[in-house]
Amino acid sequence: MPVGFRTSSKVFLTTVSLIWLASASFSVAADLVVQVPSGWSPDPFVYATNGENVAVALESTDGLEHRVMQVRGTTVNYTDVAGPIKSLEYAADSKYLLVHHMAQDSYKASLLNEYGDTQWTKVASPAAFEFTSTGEAVASWISGDVHGSSQWLRVYDLNGDLIGRFDATGRILAAASFGNGKDVVVVLGRTIMAFDLAAPSIAKWQIDLADDFPGVEELRILGEDRFALQLALGYHRVYDTSGTLLFEWDPIVLAQGDPSRTEEDYRQYKPFRWSENEIFMYDRTADGMILNVLTSTITPQSIDTSVPPGYSRNEFGFSGKKLVFMAPTTIRIRTLQ
Repeated sequence: MPVGFRTSSKVFLTTVSLIWLASASFSVAADLVVQVPSGWSPDPFVYATNGENVAVALESTDGLEHRVMQVRGTTVNYTDVAGPIKSLEYAADSKYLLVHHMAQDSYKASLLNEYGDTQWTKVASPAAFEFTSTGEAVASWISGDVHGSSQWLRVYDLNGDLIGRFDATGRILAAASFGNGKDVVVVLGRTIMAFDLAAPSIAKWQIDLADDFPGVEELRILGEDRFALQLALGYHRVYDTSGTLLFEWDPIVLAQGDPSRTEEDYRQYKPFRWSENEIFMYDRTADGMILNVLTSTITPQSIDTSVPPGYSRNEFGFSGKKLVFMAPTTIRIRTLQ
């Protein structure tokens, strides 16, 4: 089945064919069961996984204390956090963990190392923090508002020192930073631009989306030098950091070559980082797909999403080749082989 690309109001097929490979199923290791400390309960919607590591937000039964539990292989460590935990994110190499949380009536971001020690804490309101593609640095950006208030992107090293700053001339809809943090990609309206923070006034490249093309909703890092634009209506575009379009997920064209799925089925899929050259397309069901952007192949993959009795799972709770299930006193971690 060919890859579908859209430019302006036309849909055409590239000369590169997308090859469907035989369906496969992931084998799974026995679920790892981790006991939650007495007097604490896990938040089923706030956790992160990467490699052999899982981080989970815990709250005391009286709701007054908050803690991050990290399961690193066979080791478990805990970090007390001032205020409710809103999100967790591992760096690509899993050495560091970003924690967004409330503290003293403000939104904060704290960087934890592999031992659970806090490296630094910064004010994260209204800007959120996220790792660069390799985890070598941390980026923070703010979109401003529709009336044109300040919008910028800042990148910090792992010691919390400022590496560089980009000040936008328009509203930032999405942004990401790559490698050591000096290469950034920003979405300004319907324009995608790349900058080097050593010379942030000159764009390295620029791509303009056609007026009738779906708007940008999110930018997701999918590899060291690769990212996806999540667009409205279930479209996704995968680029590398040179601005080369590697693949486009077009529900209309994909459905035309697949009688087993409709356009609406294809609109449900979202891309997740799988390996350096592979993207896992996931639609909340047991039937996922692995997209290899180098070979232009899609391999259907079945995963065991069955929820053990007494547990719950975030509907889109797939990350780092692991599924995480929560119960009031235990956490089950399922690793896909």
